Amino acid sequence: MPDLEVMKYRIEAQRVVLALFKSVQNSQQALRNPKMSDAKLAKKLMRNFEEFEEKRESVLTIPTEFQLIPFETLGAVTNLEDMLALGGILGKYVTPQRVHGVFPKHVLVAA
Repeated sequence: MPDLEVMKYRIEAQRVVLALFKSVQNSQQALRNPKMSDAKLAKKLMRNFEEFEEKRESVLTIPTEFQLIPFETLGAVTNLEDMLALGGILGKYVTPQRVHGVFPKHVLVAA
C-alpha cells in the first residue's frame, strides 16, 4: 500500500485535473448554447477562465513527480483558446479508465 503522503498528493493531483477539465468543459458547453446572450456568454467564459487560472496555480503545490500534467503544459495557457485546446489532454486524465490506471480502487473510494 502506498504511503499516506503519496496517496494525498495523487488524490490532490486528480482533483486539480478534474477541476481544470470542468472549467474547459463548462466553457465548451457555453459556446455551444445558441440561447445564451453574448454578454452572458462572455461573463461565463471569463469566470471559467479565472477558475482555470486559479486551479492551474494550485498545481504548483503538488510535487512534480505527482503532477498528472506538467505545469509547463498548463503554464502555456494565456487565453481562452489555449484553455479550450487543452480539453482533450485533460479529458484523458478524468476518464474512469485513466483514473483506475493511476490510482488503486481503494484509494478512489476513500477520497
